[in-house]
Amino acid sequence: MKVAAACVDSGNWSEKVYAFTGPRFYRRVFSIKGASDPRGPIWPRRPSRPKNGRMSALFSVGSTAGKEITVARLSIDQPGLGFCNFPAGRDYDYFEMLLAERPIRKIREGCRASDLGQGGKRPQ
Repeated sequence: MKVAAACVDSGNWSEKVYAFTGPRFYRRVFSIKGASDPRGPIWPRRPSRPKNGRMSALFSVGSTAGKEITVARLSIDQPGLGFCNFPAGRDYDYFEMLLAERPIRKIREGCRASDLGQGGKRPQ
């Protein structure tokens, strides 16, 4: 299997990450950063333009949208499109961490909105 692309999180040591990914952009090695905008896409069409001092384009990844899609796919119980398979060796703690954040529906400025909040402990 060939690697199509690679991403490096620029949350920590951003200057070092930009220095590494900048010359490798055309080899599909990208700098990414989590965006908290709940309406943003998981992967944008274009990266943000490099600013002064930054040697690399930056993709803002929609982490909220990705988490919401993941939680929605966990409710699919029939194998098929979007169904999630897990190895048999996963323990209760793995799934507790997976479900640590739950969508909370709110009405904000007259429109329905969804935020992520703590899911709390589940009974064993």
